[in-house]
Amino acid sequence: MSLSYIKRIKYYNRPCDILDVRCFFDEFHVCLCDNNAFLDCVRFDHSESSCPTDEITCLNDGRCYQPMQTTINFEFACVCPGCYFGDRCQFTMTKYTISLDALLDQHILIGRSLSEQLPLIHWMVAIVVILVVVDFLTNGLCILTFAQRTTRKLGCGWYLLIISIVSELGIVICGIRFVYLLQIRLNSFGTTNKTFLSLSCILLELFLSILPTINDWLSTCVTVERTIIAAHGVKFNRRKSVYYAKIVILFVVVINVVSALHKPFHRRLVIDSQHGNDVFACVANHSQQQWMSLYEIFINLFHFNICFDNNSRAS
Repeated sequence: MSLSYIKRIKYYNRPCDILDVRCFFDEFHVCLCDNNAFLDCVRFDHSESSCPTDEITCLNDGRCYQPMQTTINFEFACVCPGCYFGDRCQFTMTKYTISLDALLDQHILIGRSLSEQLPLIHWMVAIVVILVVVDFLTNGLCILTFAQRTTRKLGCGWYLLIISIVSELGIVICGIRFVYLLQIRLNSFGTTNKTFLSLSCILLELFLSILPTINDWLSTCVTVERTIIAAHGVKFNRRKSVYYAKIVILFVVVINVVSALHKPFHRRLVIDSQHGNDVFACVANHSQQQWMSLYEIFINLFHFNICFDNNSRAS
């Protein structure tokens, strides 16, 4: 940096070749190094975002920059805040949440057929198929078991019946969500179904956030009731147990649905223009309303801590 700008340019390849860095910048350029230590530099203004504001580019408060040269083979680049990543800063491991997109999207080859994907994706397809089939059968057997009146003489029977149904729905929706992720990234739907894809993006994520927490709460209810049964012994009132179980189930479902109603507001389907106008991405944008982001953190911690604490005390 002590050299003049003209003299410095001829040494730009050295950080890639000698220091083995992936990127570096100075007051005029940002340079990217590939796996072969070749250099690609983009000139842009570091002080302000240069992307148009009338279209969605970088999410979650990411800063967007466009190259000044028309020969550069990408439209824009996003500089993401801490704990966010992805071409549009659309993925995060914060807020105590995790998603299939954050885990797999970076490994999916955009626009390629399934047979051309990496071995990791092939393994994931096989694992998901096995899990869906096995869980579908086991949960189906549980539903048949607890659908019998003799197994529902206590509140636990009702809890376990609803848990089985919720688990059945959850594993089916999880499988559908995995297929949906592959399809939108492999460009199998085309652009004619954008409304359908947008609704699917919102609803699938909504159900995947609600069903596991319902399951956790009802499992906690089973643990608590068994503790009460052990404490009361033969004096335990079975009829009241069934009566209160039905009320608790309704309460748990309502609470979980209401606590997740904010999620559709920051989930959207966007065109991934970095890979072509026919490729979509189902992304979450937490930057529009800060209170919503804080609320999501609070709700996730609330569901986790209440269930964990009650299970710990009951055990």
